Amino acid sequence: MPWFEAPGTRRPQALWYTGAGDRDAPPVLMLHGFLGTHATWQPLARVLRRQHHVVRPDLYGHGRSGIPADAQRLNPDGLARDLLALMAAVGRDPFSLVGYSMGGRIALRMAAAAPERVARLVLVSTSAGIPDPEERQARRRADGRLADQIDEGGLDGFLARWDDTPVLASGRPLTPGERRRLVHDRRRHQPAGIAASLRHTGAGVQVDSGPLLRDWRVPTLLVAGSRDEKYAAAMRAMAAVMPGAELAIVGGVGHRVPLEAPGELAALVSRFLTARPAPPAPGPPGHSAG
Repeated sequence: MPWFEAPGTRRPQALWYTGAGDRDAPPVLMLHGFLGTHATWQPLARVLRRQHHVVRPDLYGHGRSGIPADAQRLNPDGLARDLLALMAAVGRDPFSLVGYSMGGRIALRMAAAAPERVARLVLVSTSAGIPDPEERQARRRADGRLADQIDEGGLDGFLARWDDTPVLASGRPLTPGERRRLVHDRRRHQPAGIAASLRHTGAGVQVDSGPLLRDWRVPTLLVAGSRDEKYAAAMRAMAAVMPGAELAIVGGVGHRVPLEAPGELAALVSRFLTARPAPPAPGPPGHSAG
């Protein structure tokens, strides 16, 4: 499988990625969330690769990708720059973007930095960031403490506690098969990579993207689970101010929409990416589905 060495990086600090589908087809870049890997998107990629060239990286600190010596590459804007360089190297413009949770925040920064390069944007279970500076700093300190716990005690204890957080506990109980896929995905991680991601890629580090949304011009689909009250509310708020954004609330699932509702998500994303192009225009914030 290929590696991408962004300017100034070399293996083992580089990004690892996989591609599927016709390289001449419209490209789509898919960005997983915290503790995920490229495998997060396997069910959706199977659908999209019929009509798209699908690129799925492991983000820095996750899976097979490395930990850059320059910590600025791990923050959302640094990751956005390197991922834009990845698509310049392996794809063609314009490309579509699909991002989940942490990957959604990075996708939003990419589209803000280079809107002319992004054909369509899909954000799943994410937010524009934390607007209050004090709350943002508190989140940064909390993530730093979690990273310290990983450094001191490894990943196993951290993962057991992480799944009990209110956002993740909002979802329906996972089936044995879903649980096995989740555990298998997490075995790809190194503790140092996850700790680095907490310190440098978390919402406490990211500049709030909220002020950019009123002038947004990239066609955007926002997807959240109905049981994920925090992020469903965040995405409703985004839809209310993003010109022409579509909002889809998937019933009966929580934060982990790609895992809990892969079929529903595939139908929504496939329809959105293949719909007749139309420039976004001010109007109602969208509709809810599910």
